[in-house]
Amino acid sequence: MGAPTPPMRAAPPPPAGTPTPRPFTTLFTAPAAAVDFDPVRHGRVPHPDPAREATINTAWAAALAARPHTYNGAKFRLAGVTGAPWRPPTAAASAAVTLHLGLTDYRTYVGTHLGDGAADPVTVWGHPRHLALALGNAAVVVTADGRVPLLRRSRETAAVAAELDDAIGREVTEELYLPRAAVPPHAVALVGGVARAGGCGRPQLCYAVRLDVPSAAVAAAWAAGVARHAADVAAPRGGRVGVGGGDGSVGGAPVEAVESTELVWVSEASLGELAACGGVAGGLLPPEHWGAVALYWATRGERGGGGATRVVGAVSD
Repeated sequence: MGAPTPPMRAAPPPPAGTPTPRPFTTLFTAPAAAVDFDPVRHGRVPHPDPAREATINTAWAAALAARPHTYNGAKFRLAGVTGAPWRPPTAAASAAVTLHLGLTDYRTYVGTHLGDGAADPVTVWGHPRHLALALGNAAVVVTADGRVPLLRRSRETAAVAAELDDAIGREVTEELYLPRAAVPPHAVALVGGVARAGGCGRPQLCYAVRLDVPSAAVAAAWAAGVARHAADVAAPRGGRVGVGGGDGSVGGAPVEAVESTELVWVSEASLGELAACGGVAGGLLPPEHWGAVALYWATRGERGGGGATRVVGAVSD
């Protein structure tokens, strides 16, 4: 007998008293993008004030103390986006949008974007060139039976703790504990990019992912994966962050804290309402992931109702 189909939750406007979701900015909508990668030209410029630059170390030390399983890692830095806002997703079309990418890391992101609490990073640091602008991925995942999983973040994560989170683009298999074969390349389509409004950044590439796997199988894989992951974190060898220079490794690969505590299901048909209100079941999507849902819904016609088109692939000199 197969796994039971998980119950779904409606996505009406949040009830009275629910905080208003924070706004997002659409960076571009496109089914493909070229990449201009140059770590020097598009890298972060250190702040001229040594005291301000030193706050990165202070913020990172505080993050390690608050969440011991945090660890550092390399990330692409989105220095800018150029090109037309939209190009029809035809196989012959060349990429109309170019992403200008450098390199940064999670430690610098924590120090420049999260280290001063709710303060606007651009105001604090004086110019975006001093910010990490770490590029993330967000995806709307639709199962074979037309259901969309949303993950409630663990409070052990350094960013958007306890908020609802749609499964992250190229990390769908890791977030949902699915085998790699469950998310083949043709199932993934780029739809655009968003960021938090107001200068806070957190830019994200947004994807549509359509699985051939039913929701019951996804729910079962996630539950089993969370249990295995929690046991791994609790093991005596477990990855305490900060050991070995704060990279989170202990005798090998780092052991990250379990990132999600609940799997919430909505129907694909209800995504229009979710795109409008940004919340479901008393929880909020982070602005950039609310933006991913909104882009998914807005571009469904160009994708033929949500099917895969083209992913980021063209590389410029």
